[in-house]
Amino acid sequence: MRRTALVIPMLTLTLSSRIFSAELINEEQHLDFGEFAANFSVSSNLQISPNGTVMTSGPLYVLNVPQAARIRLSGYPANQALTISIDDFFLVRSGGDKFLVSDFILSTQATDANGDALLLIGATLNIDGGKTYIDTNYSGNMIVNISYP
Repeated sequence: MRRTALVIPMLTLTLSSRIFSAELINEEQHLDFGEFAANFSVSSNLQISPNGTVMTSGPLYVLNVPQAARIRLSGYPANQALTISIDDFFLVRSGGDKFLVSDFILSTQATDANGDALLLIGATLNIDGGKTYIDTNYSGNMIVNISYP
């Protein structure tokens, strides 16, 4: 089984990646939850679908539109089913509360006749009520594991 790993920073401008195979992986857009205002005394969440649709629950108001992640894969076997997994992770700032990112949604899990695929990734940002979130940038790393037989 071949495995590929990619580390994608969230809500930051710098990309740090580690690739463990000969396949090519190009991050075209990192997962970005944009800017929002919320009543942090109540739990809420912000969900981005792979096609960019945004849904919220609780007292949360989107100020700048979030973006789903776009990752272009090439050099894989043609018409190959891929096993893709992403573990939950946290967006953090120095010395403060953190946001849980979970419930990842993938647009595709197979390559085309040329061995290419455009992987669109959506996710949910979870906001715990009663925590203290300040107005600043939060960042974290999303690890995308891709394997095939």
